[in-house]
Amino acid sequence: MIRWLLGGLLLLGVATGLSRGWIVLDSCRMLRDLNIPTMQDLQEKATPVCASDSSP
Repeated sequence: MIRWLLGGLLLLGVATGLSRGWIVLDSCRMLRDLNIPTMQDLQEKATPVCASDSSP
């Protein structure tokens, strides 16, 4: 029973943090850190998703 309470409080805290901006998810940085291939890696002429991926 206490596990459900703690799990619920954890989810509530994460949701509150995301909505108020205390927690920020940077998906471009996460993709770089995890080395997940993007369309830019697979196709050279693909439109870049992240601003840092664009080349001048």
